[in-house]
Amino acid sequence: MDNRTKYEHPYFFLFLNLYFFFRDCETRVEKRAIGKSIFLNQANGTPISLAPGLPDLEQQFAEMGIVDLRTHNWYGVCDIDSCFDTTDINYLDQITNNAPDNVKKQINNYADDFFNRRTICLNAPQYFSAEEEPLFNWQPTDTYLKKSLSNKYYQGEQKPNILFRIERMLNGGKQKPTNIEKYCQLVKKLVERYSINYHLIGLAYPISEYEIWNEPDLGFFWATPENNQRAVVEFYDFYCAVANTIRATAPWVKIGSCGTAFVFKNENFVDNFIAYIKNNHVPFDFYSYHYYAIDTANPKNIYEIQEYVRNTLNKYGFQQVKCYITEWALTANASKINNTKLQSHVAAAYLLSFLIHAEQAGVDKAHLYRADEAEFGLFDIVLMLPMLPRHFGYIINLPLSVIHQLSN
Repeated sequence: MDNRTKYEHPYFFLFLNLYFFFRDCETRVEKRAIGKSIFLNQANGTPISLAPGLPDLEQQFAEMGIVDLRTHNWYGVCDIDSCFDTTDINYLDQITNNAPDNVKKQINNYADDFFNRRTICLNAPQYFSAEEEPLFNWQPTDTYLKKSLSNKYYQGEQKPNILFRIERMLNGGKQKPTNIEKYCQLVKKLVERYSINYHLIGLAYPISEYEIWNEPDLGFFWATPENNQRAVVEFYDFYCAVANTIRATAPWVKIGSCGTAFVFKNENFVDNFIAYIKNNHVPFDFYSYHYYAIDTANPKNIYEIQEYVRNTLNKYGFQQVKCYITEWALTANASKINNTKLQSHVAAAYLLSFLIHAEQAGVDKAHLYRADEAEFGLFDIVLMLPMLPRHFGYIINLPLSVIHQLSN
Protein backbone atom coordinates (compact mmCIF):
# COMPACT_ATOMS: atom_id res chain seq x y z
CA MET A 1 0.00 0.00 0.00
CA ASP A 2 1.45 3.37 -0.95
CA ASN A 3 0.66 6.73 0.61
CA ARG A 4 -2.29 7.58 -1.58
CA THR A 5 -5.68 7.93 0.08
CA LYS A 6 -8.62 5.76 -0.90
CA TYR A 7 -9.95 8.65 -2.98
CA GLU A 8 -6.93 8.36 -5.27
CA HIS A 9 -6.85 4.58 -5.57
CA PRO A 10 -8.50 2.73 -8.48
CA TYR A 11 -9.61 -0.03 -6.08
CA PHE A 12 -13.24 0.91 -6.39
CA PHE A 13 -13.32 -0.60 -9.90
CA LEU A 14 -12.37 -3.94 -8.39
CA PHE A 15 -14.82 -3.42 -5.57
CA LEU A 16 -17.57 -2.97 -8.15
CA ASN A 17 -17.31 -6.72 -8.70
CA LEU A 18 -18.92 -7.13 -5.31
CA TYR A 19 -21.55 -4.55 -6.18
CA PHE A 20 -22.57 -6.31 -9.38
CA PHE A 21 -22.43 -9.72 -7.72
CA PHE A 22 -25.05 -8.62 -5.21
CA ARG A 23 -27.07 -6.86 -7.87
CA ASP A 24 -27.23 -9.67 -10.40
CA CYS A 25 -27.29 -12.87 -8.35
CA GLU A 26 -30.31 -14.60 -6.89
CA THR A 27 -29.53 -13.43 -3.36
CA ARG A 28 -31.09 -10.05 -4.13
CA VAL A 29 -34.54 -11.06 -2.87
CA GLU A 30 -35.21 -12.59 0.51
CA LYS A 31 -38.29 -14.80 0.27
CA ARG A 32 -38.65 -15.21 4.05
CA ALA A 33 -40.41 -18.55 3.60
CA ILE A 34 -39.75 -21.57 5.80
CA GLY A 35 -37.98 -24.36 3.97
CA LYS A 36 -36.49 -22.16 1.27
CA SER A 37 -32.98 -20.86 0.88
CA ILE A 38 -31.61 -18.24 3.23
CA PHE A 39 -30.45 -14.99 1.64
CA LEU A 40 -27.74 -13.08 3.46
CA ASN A 41 -28.46 -9.66 1.99
CA GLN A 42 -28.79 -7.69 5.23
CA ALA A 43 -26.83 -4.62 6.30
CA ASN A 44 -26.31 -1.94 8.89
CA GLY A 45 -26.96 1.57 7.65
CA THR A 46 -29.65 3.22 5.59
CA PRO A 47 -29.94 4.40 1.99
CA ILE A 48 -31.04 7.78 3.32
CA SER A 49 -28.32 10.35 4.01
CA LEU A 50 -27.50 10.32 7.73
CA ALA A 51 -25.65 13.62 7.78
CA PRO A 52 -24.72 16.58 5.59
CA GLY A 53 -22.08 15.48 3.09
CA LEU A 54 -23.31 11.87 2.93
CA PRO A 55 -25.44 10.95 -0.11
CA ASP A 56 -28.71 9.12 -0.57
CA LEU A 57 -28.12 5.59 -1.89
CA GLU A 58 -31.65 4.36 -2.53
CA GLN A 59 -31.02 3.16 -6.07
CA GLN A 60 -27.76 1.44 -5.11
CA PHE A 61 -29.37 -0.38 -2.17
CA ALA A 62 -32.24 -1.56 -4.37
CA GLU A 63 -29.95 -2.76 -7.16
CA MET A 64 -27.87 -4.74 -4.67
CA GLY A 65 -30.96 -6.21 -3.03
CA ILE A 66 -30.14 -4.75 0.39
CA VAL A 67 -33.64 -4.54 1.80
CA ASP A 68 -33.12 -5.68 5.41
CA LEU A 69 -31.61 -2.89 7.50
CA ARG A 70 -30.39 -2.72 11.11
CA THR A 71 -30.79 0.61 12.89
CA HIS A 72 -27.43 0.77 14.65
CA ASN A 73 -25.26 3.90 14.70
CA TRP A 74 -27.72 6.01 12.74
CA TYR A 75 -26.27 9.11 14.40
CA GLY A 76 -28.92 9.44 17.10
CA VAL A 77 -31.85 8.27 14.99
CA CYS A 78 -33.69 5.29 16.57
CA ASP A 79 -31.82 5.70 19.88
CA ILE A 80 -34.20 5.74 22.87
CA ASP A 81 -31.85 7.48 25.28
CA SER A 82 -28.41 8.62 24.30
CA CYS A 83 -25.81 11.18 25.25
CA PHE A 84 -23.19 11.32 22.53
CA ASP A 85 -20.11 12.93 24.00
CA THR A 86 -16.88 13.43 22.06
CA THR A 87 -15.18 14.85 25.18
CA ASP A 88 -15.53 11.63 27.17
CA ILE A 89 -12.21 10.14 28.24
CA ASN A 90 -13.18 6.82 26.62
CA TYR A 91 -14.44 8.37 23.37
CA LEU A 92 -13.83 6.22 20.27
CA ASP A 93 -13.65 8.28 17.10
CA GLN A 94 -15.58 6.78 14.20
CA ILE A 95 -16.65 9.97 12.45
CA THR A 96 -13.53 12.03 11.71
CA ASN A 97 -10.90 9.53 10.58
CA ASN A 98 -11.17 10.70 6.98
CA ALA A 99 -11.32 14.40 7.83
CA PRO A 100 -8.37 16.82 7.81
CA ASP A 101 -6.85 17.25 11.27
CA ASN A 102 -7.57 20.96 11.38
CA VAL A 103 -11.35 20.46 11.25
CA LYS A 104 -11.82 17.39 13.45
CA LYS A 105 -12.57 19.41 16.59
CA GLN A 106 -15.24 21.41 14.78
CA ILE A 107 -16.84 18.22 13.46
CA ASN A 108 -16.91 16.71 16.94
CA ASN A 109 -18.49 19.83 18.42
CA TYR A 110 -21.16 19.72 15.75
CA ALA A 111 -21.76 15.98 16.27
CA ASP A 112 -22.38 16.43 20.00
CA ASP A 113 -25.32 18.66 19.16
CA PHE A 114 -26.48 17.03 15.92
CA PHE A 115 -26.65 13.43 17.17
CA ASN A 116 -28.21 14.21 20.55
CA ARG A 117 -30.97 16.32 19.01
CA ARG A 118 -32.20 13.24 17.13
CA THR A 119 -32.61 10.95 20.15
CA ILE A 120 -36.18 9.75 20.83
CA CYS A 121 -36.35 10.79 24.51
CA LEU A 122 -34.55 14.09 24.90
CA ASN A 123 -34.67 14.20 28.69
CA ALA A 124 -34.20 10.56 29.66
CA PRO A 125 -32.09 11.23 32.82
CA GLN A 126 -34.70 13.62 34.18
CA TYR A 127 -37.51 11.23 33.29
CA PHE A 128 -35.78 8.26 34.91
CA SER A 129 -35.28 10.26 38.12
CA ALA A 130 -38.96 11.34 38.17
CA GLU A 131 -38.06 15.00 37.78
CA GLU A 132 -39.88 15.43 34.46
CA GLU A 133 -42.30 13.72 32.11
CA PRO A 134 -40.65 12.29 28.97
CA LEU A 135 -39.96 14.78 26.20
CA PHE A 136 -40.50 12.76 23.03
CA ASN A 137 -38.76 13.61 19.79
CA TRP A 138 -40.26 11.21 17.25
CA GLN A 139 -39.78 13.18 14.03
CA PRO A 140 -36.18 12.20 13.14
CA THR A 141 -36.82 8.48 13.66
CA ASP A 142 -40.23 8.67 11.94
CA THR A 143 -38.66 10.32 8.91
CA TYR A 144 -35.79 7.86 8.50
CA LEU A 145 -37.97 4.80 9.00
CA LYS A 146 -40.56 6.04 6.50
CA LYS A 147 -37.96 6.82 3.86
CA SER A 148 -36.00 3.61 4.45
CA LEU A 149 -39.17 1.51 4.11
CA SER A 150 -40.44 3.38 1.04
CA ASN A 151 -37.53 3.13 -1.38
CA LYS A 152 -39.06 3.83 -4.79
CA TYR A 153 -36.40 1.71 -6.49
CA TYR A 154 -37.42 -1.54 -4.80
CA GLN A 155 -39.17 -3.80 -7.29
CA GLY A 156 -41.20 -6.99 -7.33
CA GLU A 157 -40.67 -9.11 -4.24
CA GLN A 158 -38.21 -6.70 -2.64
CA LYS A 159 -40.05 -6.09 0.63
CA PRO A 160 -37.99 -3.93 2.99
CA ASN A 161 -37.53 -4.90 6.62
CA ILE A 162 -36.12 -3.09 9.64
CA LEU A 163 -34.31 -4.80 12.51
CA PHE A 164 -34.83 -2.15 15.19
CA ARG A 165 -31.92 -2.15 17.60
CA ILE A 166 -33.06 -0.98 21.07
CA GLU A 167 -30.01 0.66 22.60
CA ARG A 168 -27.67 3.60 22.00
CA MET A 169 -25.07 4.41 19.41
CA LEU A 170 -21.35 4.12 20.09
CA ASN A 171 -20.23 6.84 22.55
CA GLY A 172 -23.87 7.37 23.54
CA GLY A 173 -23.41 6.10 27.08
CA LYS A 174 -22.36 2.77 28.57
CA GLN A 175 -24.20 2.89 31.88
CA LYS A 176 -27.35 0.80 32.19
CA PRO A 177 -30.63 2.78 32.25
CA THR A 178 -31.06 4.01 35.82
CA ASN A 179 -34.76 3.16 35.93
CA ILE A 180 -35.57 -0.06 34.09
CA GLU A 181 -39.31 0.23 34.68
CA LYS A 182 -39.45 3.66 33.08
CA TYR A 183 -37.14 2.55 30.30
CA CYS A 184 -39.63 -0.21 29.52
CA GLN A 185 -42.38 2.41 29.38
CA LEU A 186 -40.38 4.16 26.65
CA VAL A 187 -39.96 0.85 24.84
CA LYS A 188 -43.72 0.26 25.04
CA LYS A 189 -44.40 3.66 23.47
CA LEU A 190 -41.89 2.91 20.73
CA VAL A 191 -43.34 -0.50 19.87
CA GLU A 192 -46.88 0.88 19.88
CA ARG A 193 -45.82 3.58 17.45
CA TYR A 194 -43.79 1.50 15.01
CA SER A 195 -45.41 -1.95 15.18
CA ILE A 196 -49.05 -1.32 16.14
CA ASN A 197 -50.00 2.17 14.94
CA TYR A 198 -47.36 2.37 12.22
CA HIS A 199 -49.89 3.29 9.51
CA LEU A 200 -50.93 6.41 11.42
CA ILE A 201 -47.49 7.94 10.94
CA GLY A 202 -47.08 6.80 7.34
CA LEU A 203 -44.86 3.71 7.64
CA ALA A 204 -45.24 1.39 4.67
CA TYR A 205 -44.72 -1.66 6.90
CA PRO A 206 -44.67 -2.29 10.64
CA ILE A 207 -41.40 -2.91 12.45
CA SER A 208 -41.36 -6.67 12.91
CA GLU A 209 -38.02 -7.38 14.62
CA TYR A 210 -36.41 -5.93 17.74
CA GLU A 211 -32.84 -6.58 18.86
CA ILE A 212 -32.30 -5.72 22.51
CA TRP A 213 -28.93 -4.04 23.06
CA ASN A 214 -25.57 -4.26 21.37
CA GLU A 215 -22.29 -5.81 22.52
CA PRO A 216 -22.95 -5.85 26.29
CA ASP A 217 -19.76 -7.90 26.73
CA LEU A 218 -17.52 -5.23 25.21
CA GLY A 219 -17.75 -2.55 27.90
CA PHE A 220 -18.67 0.31 25.56
CA PHE A 221 -22.44 -0.16 25.65
CA TRP A 222 -23.03 -1.73 29.07
CA ALA A 223 -21.31 -0.90 32.35
CA THR A 224 -18.57 -3.25 33.45
CA PRO A 225 -17.84 -2.62 37.16
CA GLU A 226 -15.18 -4.41 39.17
CA ASN A 227 -17.71 -7.10 39.94
CA ASN A 228 -18.22 -8.05 36.31
CA GLN A 229 -20.59 -10.91 37.10
CA ARG A 230 -23.01 -8.45 38.67
CA ALA A 231 -23.13 -6.45 35.42
CA VAL A 232 -23.76 -9.67 33.49
CA VAL A 233 -26.71 -10.68 35.67
CA GLU A 234 -28.07 -7.14 35.49
CA PHE A 235 -28.09 -7.44 31.72
CA TYR A 236 -30.00 -10.73 31.90
CA ASP A 237 -32.69 -9.07 34.02
CA PHE A 238 -32.75 -6.05 31.73
CA TYR A 239 -33.27 -8.21 28.66
CA CYS A 240 -36.06 -10.08 30.45
CA ALA A 241 -37.89 -6.86 31.33
CA VAL A 242 -37.60 -5.32 27.87
CA ALA A 243 -38.43 -8.53 26.00
CA ASN A 244 -41.55 -9.10 28.10
CA THR A 245 -42.61 -5.50 27.48
CA ILE A 246 -42.28 -5.92 23.73
CA ARG A 247 -44.11 -9.27 23.72
CA ALA A 248 -46.99 -7.84 25.76
CA THR A 249 -47.27 -4.86 23.40
CA ALA A 250 -46.93 -6.62 20.03
CA PRO A 251 -47.11 -10.40 20.49
CA TRP A 252 -46.36 -11.16 16.84
CA VAL A 253 -42.98 -9.40 16.49
CA LYS A 254 -39.62 -11.18 16.66
CA ILE A 255 -37.42 -10.47 19.69
CA GLY A 256 -33.77 -11.29 20.23
CA SER A 257 -30.43 -10.33 21.72
CA CYS A 258 -27.76 -9.25 22.18
CA GLY A 259 -25.17 -8.55 19.46
CA THR A 260 -22.42 -10.30 21.42
CA ALA A 261 -19.00 -8.94 20.40
CA PHE A 262 -16.83 -11.94 21.32
CA VAL A 263 -19.12 -14.90 20.99
CA PHE A 264 -16.87 -17.96 20.75
CA LYS A 265 -16.95 -19.86 24.07
CA ASN A 266 -18.36 -16.77 25.81
CA GLU A 267 -20.15 -18.46 28.69
CA ASN A 268 -21.61 -15.27 30.16
CA PHE A 269 -23.34 -14.09 27.01
CA VAL A 270 -23.98 -17.39 25.25
CA ASP A 271 -24.30 -20.45 27.52
CA ASN A 272 -25.43 -18.74 30.74
CA PHE A 273 -27.52 -16.13 28.94
CA ILE A 274 -29.41 -18.74 26.93
CA ALA A 275 -29.87 -20.87 30.07
CA TYR A 276 -31.34 -17.83 31.86
CA ILE A 277 -33.78 -17.27 29.01
CA LYS A 278 -34.83 -20.93 29.14
CA ASN A 279 -35.24 -21.03 32.91
CA ASN A 280 -37.19 -17.76 33.07
CA HIS A 281 -39.34 -18.33 29.96
CA VAL A 282 -38.20 -15.07 28.35
CA PRO A 283 -39.33 -14.24 24.77
CA PHE A 284 -36.56 -15.30 22.42
CA ASP A 285 -36.87 -15.61 18.63
CA PHE A 286 -33.28 -15.05 17.54
CA TYR A 287 -29.79 -14.89 19.01
CA SER A 288 -27.47 -12.25 17.55
CA TYR A 289 -23.71 -11.97 17.58
CA HIS A 290 -20.95 -10.12 15.74
CA TYR A 291 -18.07 -11.39 13.66
CA TYR A 292 -15.05 -9.26 12.72
CA ALA A 293 -12.12 -11.12 11.16
CA ILE A 294 -9.53 -9.11 13.05
CA ASP A 295 -7.32 -11.99 14.18
CA THR A 296 -7.17 -14.38 11.21
CA ALA A 297 -9.08 -12.84 8.27
CA ASN A 298 -10.20 -16.39 7.56
CA PRO A 299 -13.87 -16.54 6.51
CA LYS A 300 -13.96 -20.26 7.31
CA ASN A 301 -13.73 -19.48 11.03
CA ILE A 302 -17.48 -18.92 10.89
CA TYR A 303 -18.10 -22.67 10.84
CA GLU A 304 -16.65 -23.23 14.31
CA ILE A 305 -18.28 -20.12 15.75
CA GLN A 306 -21.72 -20.81 14.31
CA GLU A 307 -21.55 -24.46 15.40
CA TYR A 308 -20.87 -23.37 18.98
CA VAL A 309 -23.82 -20.96 18.99
CA ARG A 310 -26.18 -23.38 17.26
CA ASN A 311 -25.26 -26.28 19.54
CA THR A 312 -25.82 -24.13 22.63
CA LEU A 313 -29.25 -23.08 21.40
CA ASN A 314 -30.16 -26.68 20.62
CA LYS A 315 -28.91 -27.82 24.03
CA TYR A 316 -31.58 -25.69 25.70
CA GLY A 317 -34.36 -26.67 23.31
CA PHE A 318 -34.16 -23.61 21.06
CA GLN A 319 -33.95 -25.44 17.73
CA GLN A 320 -36.34 -22.93 16.14
CA VAL A 321 -34.46 -19.85 17.35
CA LYS A 322 -32.65 -18.12 14.48
CA CYS A 323 -28.98 -17.10 14.40
CA TYR A 324 -28.29 -13.54 13.23
CA ILE A 325 -24.87 -12.00 12.71
CA THR A 326 -25.88 -8.38 13.17
CA GLU A 327 -22.42 -6.98 12.42
CA TRP A 328 -19.63 -8.43 10.32
CA ALA A 329 -16.66 -7.15 8.32
CA LEU A 330 -12.90 -7.51 8.05
CA THR A 331 -12.22 -5.13 10.94
CA ALA A 332 -13.92 -3.11 13.66
CA ASN A 333 -10.90 -0.86 14.20
CA ALA A 334 -11.58 2.55 12.72
CA SER A 335 -8.78 4.41 10.97
CA LYS A 336 -8.12 6.10 7.66
CA ILE A 337 -5.96 3.24 6.41
CA ASN A 338 -8.55 0.64 7.45
CA ASN A 339 -11.26 2.52 5.60
CA THR A 340 -9.09 2.32 2.51
CA LYS A 341 -8.49 -1.39 2.94
CA LEU A 342 -12.21 -2.05 3.45
CA GLN A 343 -12.81 -0.70 -0.06
CA SER A 344 -10.05 -2.75 -1.68
CA HIS A 345 -10.12 -5.82 -3.91
CA VAL A 346 -8.90 -7.87 -0.93
CA ALA A 347 -11.97 -6.86 1.09
CA ALA A 348 -14.24 -7.59 -1.86
CA ALA A 349 -12.88 -11.12 -2.12
CA TYR A 350 -13.27 -11.63 1.62
CA LEU A 351 -16.88 -10.43 1.66
CA LEU A 352 -17.88 -12.79 -1.11
CA SER A 353 -16.14 -15.73 0.53
CA PHE A 354 -17.64 -15.00 3.93
CA LEU A 355 -21.20 -14.82 2.55
CA ILE A 356 -20.78 -18.24 0.95
CA HIS A 357 -19.38 -19.85 4.11
CA ALA A 358 -21.86 -18.12 6.44
CA GLU A 359 -24.81 -19.46 4.47
CA GLN A 360 -23.32 -22.96 4.44
CA ALA A 361 -22.66 -22.72 8.19
CA GLY A 362 -26.34 -22.12 8.87
CA VAL A 363 -26.42 -18.39 9.59
CA ASP A 364 -29.97 -17.06 9.10
CA LYS A 365 -29.15 -13.37 8.61
CA ALA A 366 -25.89 -11.45 8.26
CA HIS A 367 -25.92 -7.65 8.53
CA LEU A 368 -22.78 -6.21 6.91
CA TYR A 369 -21.25 -3.33 8.88
CA ARG A 370 -21.96 -1.20 7.02
CA ALA A 371 -23.54 -0.67 3.57
CA ASP A 372 -23.84 3.11 3.36
CA GLU A 373 -21.08 5.73 3.15
CA ALA A 374 -20.40 6.31 6.84
CA GLU A 375 -17.32 4.93 8.63
CA PHE A 376 -16.61 1.33 7.47
CA GLY A 377 -19.08 1.97 4.64
CA LEU A 378 -19.37 0.05 1.39
CA PHE A 379 -19.48 3.14 -0.83
CA ASP A 380 -16.93 5.77 -1.72
CA ILE A 381 -19.44 7.79 -3.65
CA VAL A 382 -17.03 10.53 -4.72
CA LEU A 383 -15.50 8.13 -7.23
CA MET A 384 -18.89 7.23 -8.69
CA LEU A 385 -20.70 10.57 -8.51
CA PRO A 386 -18.03 13.27 -8.33
CA MET A 387 -20.48 16.15 -7.93
CA LEU A 388 -21.64 14.93 -4.50
CA PRO A 389 -19.79 16.25 -1.43
CA ARG A 390 -17.61 13.56 0.10
CA HIS A 391 -16.62 14.42 3.61
CA PHE A 392 -18.70 14.66 6.74
CA GLY A 393 -16.30 17.53 7.42
CA TYR A 394 -18.01 19.62 4.76
CA ILE A 395 -20.62 20.55 7.35
CA ILE A 396 -18.31 23.19 8.78
CA ASN A 397 -18.56 25.13 5.52
CA LEU A 398 -22.36 25.29 5.69
CA PRO A 399 -24.36 27.90 7.58
CA LEU A 400 -25.84 26.46 10.78
CA SER A 401 -29.37 27.24 9.57
CA VAL A 402 -28.81 25.13 6.45
CA ILE A 403 -27.39 22.25 8.49
CA HIS A 404 -30.42 22.23 10.76
CA GLN A 405 -32.73 22.12 7.73
CA LEU A 406 -30.81 19.17 6.29
CA SER A 407 -31.10 17.26 9.56
CA ASN A 408 -34.91 17.38 9.65
